[in-house]
Amino acid sequence: MIECVQAKFLRPIPWPPRSVLEESLPSVTLIGRSNVGKSTLTGSLLGSTKLVRSSKTPGRTVDVIAFRCTWKNHHTGEKKDFHLFDTPGRGYAVQDKGTIQHLEDTLAAVYAEQPQGREPSILLSLLDIRRDLSAKDKELHGFLNASWSQLMLIATKTDKLSKSKQKPALAKLGKSVGAQCVASPFANPEAAGALRSLLWDALLS
Repeated sequence: MIECVQAKFLRPIPWPPRSVLEESLPSVTLIGRSNVGKSTLTGSLLGSTKLVRSSKTPGRTVDVIAFRCTWKNHHTGEKKDFHLFDTPGRGYAVQDKGTIQHLEDTLAAVYAEQPQGREPSILLSLLDIRRDLSAKDKELHGFLNASWSQLMLIATKTDKLSKSKQKPALAKLGKSVGAQCVASPFANPEAAGALRSLLWDALLS
């Protein structure tokens, strides 16, 4: 079992970034449309909703929010430290300048915060499994596949589909983007454990 044993809110990263995080750590960065569930997933990965503010109002997150996390593998006793970044949603945030430009600005802010320009380790893109990818979504993920080595899709709203339809829908979404796709852990404890295990392996790679 992988568990978050320590989590600390660091600060919002202003636009443009004005300082550098002190530690050089691997990181997990969440991106996606406004109100798709990034802040909720952040709380799940942190093991606490108290550190994160989520809202039904789109665009509530307008800065990149940084956290420092420590995960523990209870099977091996090993611990892993990393930074977690929750980013503004595409579509409503004041930084939105178009699909690709907004993403480049967001990732540039995170990238600049890494000592010596270290690239964040893992990028999690949240997508509503019920919606077909738009032209902008395809443009966005084409950019991600070309520029990011560890991209993972997180399918939200899977609980809105019957169990028989969930697996085919996950496979279809992953194939359309060309990346690994897993269910969000919001309404499924098993999915939460599976996602933590995948991220643990990626953080150690």
